[in-house]
Amino acid sequence: MLTVILRRLAALVPILLGISVLTFGAMHLIPGDLATVLIGPDGVQDPVVLENIRREYGLDQPLVVQYGRWLGKSLQGDFGDSLRLGVPVGGEILRRLPLTVELAVLALGFGLVVGVPLGTLAATSRRRWGWLVQTFTIGGVAVPNYLLGTLLILYGGLLFPWIPSLQYVSLAEDPGRHLLGLIYPTIALGTSFAAVIAENTRAAMAESMSQEYVRVARAKGLRERVVLSRHVLRNGLIPIITVTGLQAGQLLSGTIITETIFALPGLGRLALSAVQLRDYPLMQGIVITIATVVLLANLLADIVYGLADPRVRVG
Repeated sequence: MLTVILRRLAALVPILLGISVLTFGAMHLIPGDLATVLIGPDGVQDPVVLENIRREYGLDQPLVVQYGRWLGKSLQGDFGDSLRLGVPVGGEILRRLPLTVELAVLALGFGLVVGVPLGTLAATSRRRWGWLVQTFTIGGVAVPNYLLGTLLILYGGLLFPWIPSLQYVSLAEDPGRHLLGLIYPTIALGTSFAAVIAENTRAAMAESMSQEYVRVARAKGLRERVVLSRHVLRNGLIPIITVTGLQAGQLLSGTIITETIFALPGLGRLALSAVQLRDYPLMQGIVITIATVVLLANLLADIVYGLADPRVRVG
């Protein structure tokens, strides 16, 4: 297993390299001159000043040279300084990343805790509960997280005033209020994921229940609960794990809107600010960081494949 993990980690290197090329190129394809952006709309557009700024930031060099310099520093953990904040990009990302990862993990857990039981209920009680789960699935996918987040802020404060909606408290300051403040963002971000998991669980279990080994298990006199947990659900885990790994990237991208709505000082909100302010070094560092986290999440999903089903070989 260790050899497989090392091989997969090595395979991530060219992927991240390709992402870095695309990110760097996309940032420089945005119309406008970075030197002009740095001066600002109210600054003096002196050609001498503009040329000095280009020389200071290396903007007078070819793009290949600029990319090589940026890549060399990035490999050393130096993404440069933020053009707007004036602080090292790496330090700012490390300061904001834990909250974003925490929110994504909570949304992931929420989706699994809600989606798997609902999918199981729909597969085992189609006539009774199938319509309810289908309604939740359609509604969860159709309602965007920004609309759900807005509704939670408006009506959650009226129904549950003890749950803070727009008052972020750090984990170090007050762990209890910190977790309370993440309830609504977790629901807003994780509901669509829960709907996808519920539908995939229902489909996977319905297919497993029609297999021969399930009929044999029932013929042996095993309890229905044992048949469902040991045979049906376990053999239906592979598509659930697949969807979970694929949804990790969407959860991280969804934090951009969720953190903005709930005023959370995470990496998603920082990314939106970087785009609005055209802070190229900051945006490039954020994209590489998020891409790394997503690739590692997919690697973890592949490893779980082998734990859930020994027949699956990760390679």
